[in-house]
Amino acid sequence: MQNMVETAVQSGQFSVDVSVPDHELFLSPDVEQCIYRITQEAVENVIHHANARHMIVKLDVKEKDIELLVQDDGIAFNPETSLPSGHFGLAGMRERALLAGGEFTIHSQPNCGTTIRLVIKGSIG
Repeated sequence: MQNMVETAVQSGQFSVDVSVPDHELFLSPDVEQCIYRITQEAVENVIHHANARHMIVKLDVKEKDIELLVQDDGIAFNPETSLPSGHFGLAGMRERALLAGGEFTIHSQPNCGTTIRLVIKGSIG
């Protein structure tokens, strides 16, 4: 995941802090795929839409739960407003989270950035 984030942000004009556990995680393929794809979509959204100067990508383990945080200091958006036709990124992230048994939240405030959080309880084997 760290390599994917660092490669993706090379095309952006901002800095990134990546934090991942320093030990191997034993996750089901479904959970691993969910985390990877949500991270990928969130990072792409920051690159193409946020006009951010800084982004944080953090994967954290709390007992048997895993939490993904993607946060930026960009222009933000209203997550309640429907997106233009053809934009399924947020809906896709929500759907992936549900299929993996996770909780997906978005907090976005104009000119204060966006925070995307995914929590999958009991996912650490």
